[in-house]
Amino acid sequence: MRDRAYVDAYHWFAGATLLAATVALIWFLATNNDDVVIVELSWAVVMAIFWTLESLALALPSIVLALRESDRT
Repeated sequence: MRDRAYVDAYHWFAGATLLAATVALIWFLATNNDDVVIVELSWAVVMAIFWTLESLALALPSIVLALRESDRT
């Protein structure tokens, strides 16, 4: 059961990541005329993005297990 929860959790994580990348690409193509983007990120923003993704990746297996407990009762 735990192995299946990990597989499902990382499927959810990959799906969410790919969805975010797809939305960002569509937004970029819809809003830019010259196909050039300049992204300026501060160290604090980079760390916030990193730790958000890290905590999501680490917490998702436990979240999936907790959500499945309600199915078993």
